[in-house]
Amino acid sequence: MTELDGRVARSIRSRVVVAEAWAARVEAEPMPPDMETLAEESGVSVRSIYRLFGDNRAVVDEGVVARLRAVRPLVAVDAPARASLANRCEAVAVGHGALHEALLNFRFFAIDPTAAPVVTKALGSLRRARRAALSSIFERELDRLGSDDRPARLDAIESASGWGTWHGLRVDQRLARTRAQDIVEAELRAILR
Repeated sequence: MTELDGRVARSIRSRVVVAEAWAARVEAEPMPPDMETLAEESGVSVRSIYRLFGDNRAVVDEGVVARLRAVRPLVAVDAPARASLANRCEAVAVGHGALHEALLNFRFFAIDPTAAPVVTKALGSLRRARRAALSSIFERELDRLGSDDRPARLDAIESASGWGTWHGLRVDQRLARTRAQDIVEAELRAILR
């Protein structure tokens, strides 16, 4: 490995460390860290952070993408096709509730219209993965619908168990997590009957 290759590798590692430190801080409290705190927690100097990222917005974007990657495994819900509709609805409410809970402090940063295309791309990828999982989990019920009704019903399932709904229940209405899960589960059952 040449010296240049080593510097490039260190720069990449430093970017990852800074992005993960930003995400960890925002996970703990919804206010983003200032650069001095981020430098201290990541072990990368403020000057190096600006050299690596250019500006604060780029740090935020990388941090959001790091968090989206970290929570992606939560899209997979243990809801076997042979389970009852009630059990599958509960599994989605709990499983995707955990996904949305893990992203509560990141919502503002992720939906910011000034976010970089990489954030939009990561959000789109997560949404497509969630939609595919929901389609698979509720395949039995969706297959009974006509081809014209299936996309609309899947949209309703996605919305009822989605980030916006979760945020509304947990933040706007200030409901407990278990109460929010119960509401999502009831909405899913109503949509799928």
